[in-house]
Amino acid sequence: MTASTRRQILDLISRRPQTVAELSAELDLTRNAIVVQLQQLDADGLVRRGQRQRSRGVGKPGYEYEIVPGTEDSLSQAYRPLLEQLIAVLGRRLPAATVAEILEDAGRELARGAGISNCDDPRSRLKQAVAIVNSLGACAEIIDDGSGALVVENRRCPFASAVRRDACVCVAAAAFFREATGLAFEQNCERGDRLTCRYVVVGGVAPGKT
Repeated sequence: MTASTRRQILDLISRRPQTVAELSAELDLTRNAIVVQLQQLDADGLVRRGQRQRSRGVGKPGYEYEIVPGTEDSLSQAYRPLLEQLIAVLGRRLPAATVAEILEDAGRELARGAGISNCDDPRSRLKQAVAIVNSLGACAEIIDDGSGALVVENRRCPFASAVRRDACVCVAAAAFFREATGLAFEQNCERGDRLTCRYVVVGGVAPGKT
């Protein structure tokens, strides 16, 4: 399925529930092609077959397909510019320390709602935390920097545009790892041509495999 066709189907169904016949006529595609694409969208959890059947002229009534509630923003590209503007507005209206506190709170709340198991091993919780940020678009890993310190390094920051405008956004990520693991993570990021997010445990951590 091309991205444009996927978007067209979602746009049509977002306006009102559609049958296979209606989508086929609107997009000038065969019914079989529409069915295949709807099955994929169904598997992705974006659309579902409704209970209502509707007839369009002669023939067997067709089921209507509808958007799954809660997925309306699945293709949204609004979060990035909104975050950038929100950080900019907060920076203009509030002291830097207050903005940092707000972002720390946001990072902690994100960790609390992430479903990380409450096990005794902080390294195990850290692995879960890294998996979560990677599922959000990061490319993070736990590394050995040669000093024995526990380090999380991320080469693809999900908030890169906002971070380049205001480094305080990294505070939220450090707070996320602190809350998730109970370890004293601090951010030590590099913001050159290539952005590298680095979060280091201040002090020691019990020995164990990473």
